[in-house]
Amino acid sequence: MNDKENIREILTELSDLSGDSLLEEAIRELYHFERHDKLFYLRLTCSACPEQYDVFNMFGKQIAYIRLRYGRVKGMIPDVGGKLVYQYDFDEPYKGSFCTEDERLYHLNKIIDAVFNES
Repeated sequence: MNDKENIREILTELSDLSGDSLLEEAIRELYHFERHDKLFYLRLTCSACPEQYDVFNMFGKQIAYIRLRYGRVKGMIPDVGGKLVYQYDFDEPYKGSFCTEDERLYHLNKIIDAVFNES
């Protein structure tokens, strides 16, 4: 079992033990990305406009922040207002969320690459 599977299993067990529906929702909103031997996970903090995520390393330390607002997706380290490591401007000035899962994963992967290259 790899780190990603371990994290999901632990969260699922905690959710089952606590009966916490918020924890169950958090599990569904968790994205995992692996770069070499590093595991990153993203927590969706707002699914509406703006769509935004906190990014954590495998030890639970926040290492980045991602936000899509006003047609611009940004990745910053280590948190909001930090160093800009990724930015993409869409042709839609009021875009505040990704239209498709493919679009979301494309940009989230690009941001994780940028974060990995900075660490």
